[in-house]
Amino acid sequence: MHKLLCVLVLLLGFASLPAKPFSVATEQWQDYSNSDLTGYYFSILNRVFPEREYEVRFVPYLRSIALVQHDAVDMAMGISPDAIPEQFCSPYLVGLETADLAISQELAETWSGLDDLKGKRVYGRLGYDWADTLPATADYHELADLAVILKLLNAQRIDAVIDYRMDMEIALQQGNLGQGFVFVDNVVEFPIHFCFSLSELGQQLRRQFEREMKVLIDSGELRQIMIDTLSSDIEYPY
Repeated sequence: MHKLLCVLVLLLGFASLPAKPFSVATEQWQDYSNSDLTGYYFSILNRVFPEREYEVRFVPYLRSIALVQHDAVDMAMGISPDAIPEQFCSPYLVGLETADLAISQELAETWSGLDDLKGKRVYGRLGYDWADTLPATADYHELADLAVILKLLNAQRIDAVIDYRMDMEIALQQGNLGQGFVFVDNVVEFPIHFCFSLSELGQQLRRQFEREMKVLIDSGELRQIMIDTLSSDIEYPY
């Protein structure tokens, strides 16, 4: 009887221990995944997992994909489905993001649409893989540093840069760069997911995420979270 009581006490003690923090990888995107753990993605995370602590690794986009694929983190935020095998990502979208262009002054004078990029030198950031969104004959390349890419555009060594306008404006400001080009907004649209490792914990988190996301979507709360954090629901996916 005494041994049974000890076992029950131990089991109750383990049950009362807080769950181990899970790990999250994301690139730092202003208003989505800010360095102070605010923004749209973190607001979703806190709403879906209110009882769980988590540790965040701010890493380049391509690195976050590799980490979740190799079970080095439990989940990754802000992932395009073209960048990772579909079994890693929940089908519930968190947004429909749009990418923007910075184009040379010369190209801007006759700009009519994406077809104008045929045969043009277009650069994007390493790992973002915008090739499928561009005309097949666009001369597409990638570099790691956005500021370097924008310098190439300013120097008229390339014709266009595809990225997020906000990130490009930040790179311009931080690098004290001039702007010898023109922005074209909302040139392509693509879905954004949260993705999960195939580990036991990763799949446990995924099941909870999908249960709660259905509630958020059906109730309209997800739309309100987007409005509260992004001041707009233009990227709302439902």
